[in-house]
Amino acid sequence: MRVFPHLRPALLWPLCFISATELYGQELATAAQTDELSAYDLYSARFSVDGKRRLSFSMSYAADTTTSIATGSSRHFASSITYTHPISDRLELSFGVGSRNQTTELAFGDDLLTSSSEHSDPAITFGGRFGLTTESDKLPELTLFANASTTSSLDDWRSEVGVSFVTTSYPAFLYGSLAANFDDWSYAGISYTAGLSLAVNDKLSIGGELSGTFSEQNTPGYLDETALLRSRVVYVVNQRWSLDASVATGLTEESPDVTFGLTVGYTF
Repeated sequence: MRVFPHLRPALLWPLCFISATELYGQELATAAQTDELSAYDLYSARFSVDGKRRLSFSMSYAADTTTSIATGSSRHFASSITYTHPISDRLELSFGVGSRNQTTELAFGDDLLTSSSEHSDPAITFGGRFGLTTESDKLPELTLFANASTTSSLDDWRSEVGVSFVTTSYPAFLYGSLAANFDDWSYAGISYTAGLSLAVNDKLSIGGELSGTFSEQNTPGYLDETALLRSRVVYVVNQRWSLDASVATGLTEESPDVTFGLTVGYTF
């Protein structure tokens, strides 16, 4: 994959942060003291427990090209519907159903011998988050989380256990997570996320984040590394409906060239 041409759009976000911080800081500090649903709330809810019931429909598309052994491309499409329910002000559980589809096309040698394959798997997801601390002058908001997904035949399990944090300095906030990943309940590596978001106003937030994985599952002794640089926009349509859109570019050979994501959320 070609890395550097994809970086230019994502690197423009820091300029947005600097130009908008002074304009909207005081306005957002006031809005955060109300009970109205804001873009900041939705952005923060991805990494912390917010005590709200939420139904979300998510879909993502990733495309990648390879020239290592054969010239070809692969495309991944995933979709899911997830319901999140608060058990208490510090604990929430989620359940979702969806599907994963992958299409691969390869060409071998100069004779253009081609090979293509496609498979689709239904997916079932479970998850939970528990708030460890609330944000203070000395500590960020820390949350323990666990997620698991499997196919309908229950023969392919993927799971993660980790901790996330959110710390605020209006109108911006910093967030991140670190998790251990498992395939069929065997350790498969670690994943991470680190990002910065700016609430432009009470309905719109923009941000950038770096996420990736370190894994040894494919080749013993060889560390596979994926890394994605992502730009994200969250928009509150009204007090019930919201949109979360993102685009990411891969930074390593093991990463998809480009990834698009969209989540439509409904808050009860």
